[in-house]
Amino acid sequence: MKWWMFIVYVLMAILLIRFIILMNIRRLKNINIKLEKIIDERTKEIKEKSRDLEKKNELILNSIHYAKKIQDAIIPSENILQKCFPDSFIYFIPRDIVSGDFFWMHVLNTHETILALSDCTGHGVPGAFMSMIGNTLLNEIIKEKGIYDPKEILTQLHMGIVRTLQIDNEDNITGDGMDIVICKINTDKKTITIAGANQNVFLYTDDKLVDFTATIFSIGDPFARRQAVSFESNEFTYKKSFVLYLSSDGFYDQFGEKEGKKFSLKRFIQMLDKLRHLDADNQKKEIDKIFMNWKGQETQIDDVLMIGIKAIYSQ
Repeated sequence: MKWWMFIVYVLMAILLIRFIILMNIRRLKNINIKLEKIIDERTKEIKEKSRDLEKKNELILNSIHYAKKIQDAIIPSENILQKCFPDSFIYFIPRDIVSGDFFWMHVLNTHETILALSDCTGHGVPGAFMSMIGNTLLNEIIKEKGIYDPKEILTQLHMGIVRTLQIDNEDNITGDGMDIVICKINTDKKTITIAGANQNVFLYTDDKLVDFTATIFSIGDPFARRQAVSFESNEFTYKKSFVLYLSSDGFYDQFGEKEGKKFSLKRFIQMLDKLRHLDADNQKKEIDKIFMNWKGQETQIDDVLMIGIKAIYSQ
């Protein structure tokens, strides 16, 4: 009797264990089904959000590309520059789609031209907005108000930036502004008048590099506003020729892949000194080759904008 009862207990135990196992399996299956359902729902949500982000990203990129078209339309092309100065070039490599660097130009008459090159705060979209403001103000100051003295142009530009960005407000000291150089070239008097706001220019007159130092303050600099800074115009004369370079700091601040250091202003001036004897087309090709070889696979850190003009006149 005891033997049969033992067998019964064993069978009952086996059945109980089997029942527990089956229940656990069923419970796990139910949990898995619920988890799969949750995962499917989350996956759908992620895909929907991803599609929304792609659409938004596409809209943003389309807007930025449209902004680039506007920026390209208002910045003088190389062809326009070459109509005034045949032996000239524009070397322009934005870091992003749009740029904070811009070039501005206005022909006053057959022998006078005003040029400006600006490096605005930031790059990409913020820099591009600042460049639009700068371009608009230059049009207003020079084309509408008829102000042609480079130092006065900088003064008016500074006041315009301060007014537009409300930099007078002590709670709104953003540091937004621009470094800029203004050049007025008079081929009749053979003079080049320059004023710079924390932006230098590289000028050779009759084969000699002239000494020019810009004002240390940027346009829109709140410290300049407090100290009532004044800008200065420097006039340089030439007899037979001049070679003029306007450049933002993006070129000589670029880190090299191999060297791991900046190109440097010193090396930049040495490069100009070697290339200035070439025509504009070959200068531009060599400048591009030097920059690309130096940068290599290193990330471009800033916009690069450079203008070169070479002019030789008979006595």
